[in-house]
Amino acid sequence: MNNLTHRILLADDDHQACTLTSRIITKIMPAGSSLNIVSSGNEAIAYLIGEGKFADRIQYPFPSLIISDLNMADGDGFDVLNFLQANPAWSVVPRVLFSSSEDDGDVRTAYLLGASVYHVKPIRLSELEELIRKILEYWAVAKVPPVDATGRVLVSRGAGYKWSCHHHHAEGGKSMERPKA
Repeated sequence: MNNLTHRILLADDDHQACTLTSRIITKIMPAGSSLNIVSSGNEAIAYLIGEGKFADRIQYPFPSLIISDLNMADGDGFDVLNFLQANPAWSVVPRVLFSSSEDDGDVRTAYLLGASVYHVKPIRLSELEELIRKILEYWAVAKVPPVDATGRVLVSRGAGYKWSCHHHHAEGGKSMERPKA
């Protein structure tokens, strides 16, 4: 997503909040960007899978940024994060959690489930617009691995640090297991 465009998936079941957020995003997002909106965590998961009406990846491109409300009926933001965490091939997609909850437990759980960032929804319109602007600007210039139309990370031809080197013993080449938390 380092080309200053976005393929945003917005998940929020509050129609009024979603309309406001989508208007702000549309006003701010760079040319060539797209915004698709779903109203539940389960619908977001169907979108990510490309299931049902979301099978057309031209109309519903795999997102390069997910902005999700936390508390939604029919699957919440935690369900979306849990699904993404269970599918490591999609772990490169930045996940922004928006919530009215300031509960420390919600914040902790979101990060444990792989949220890239957790924001409490501002009450003032000007603050919401400024926060969304900062989020879009930040993720537009952040370097993330490229993905194909299904969200799978494309194979790198670079000579960067190799994951396998980090996870093998020097002797014998056996994989190391991460300690259980």
